[in-house]
Amino acid sequence: MYTIKVEGQEPFELKTKMTEFTLKEFQEISSILNDPEIDSVDKYLDVISYLGCPEDVLVEIDSDEFLEIVNTFTADRIQNKELTRTIEIDNDVYEAYPEGKEFKLKAKDFSLIEKCIKRTPNKYILEVIAILFKRTDLTRVENYAKAHIKHKKKLFADQIADQYYPYVAFIHDKISKKVKSATDKQIDLEKDAE
Repeated sequence: MYTIKVEGQEPFELKTKMTEFTLKEFQEISSILNDPEIDSVDKYLDVISYLGCPEDVLVEIDSDEFLEIVNTFTADRIQNKELTRTIEIDNDVYEAYPEGKEFKLKAKDFSLIEKCIKRTPNKYILEVIAILFKRTDLTRVENYAKAHIKHKKKLFADQIADQYYPYVAFIHDKISKKVKSATDKQIDLEKDAE
């Protein structure tokens, strides 16, 4: 937490670390920070506002403190780089990959994730996690049901983002490589056509 102190106002405790954000908050923060329509300074003002900073405190933050807050956000790189294999929520166990195996992105999951990212390019984190984690007592069909994925999005919304971030980074890397590969192929086709 970062404490914002403005004269004449109550100090405000601002979440700035992945260990403090829920997945829902992290998704919203990522959406704001990745919105190309918002200017750089406004992105962080919007994030600070989204995290509950009162308007009368927000407008009184000086530029030095504002930059310190921004640095606090960007300085907190992910500490947890290990993939969480299972998680228990409401007495149900959700598993990303079987015990004794390493995580591999299944083609079905990759397809659903790609569709999700196309449908909601800045707000896909919760759905990606809901796709990746399957309830162990349900069948494959039940785990892939749209209603169940929607239900899992709600369940995972309040989970701490830190333990799921490695999956988000993994998916981002996979999608980036796919886009780069497709772009490289298009460039090659254009060169061949010349």
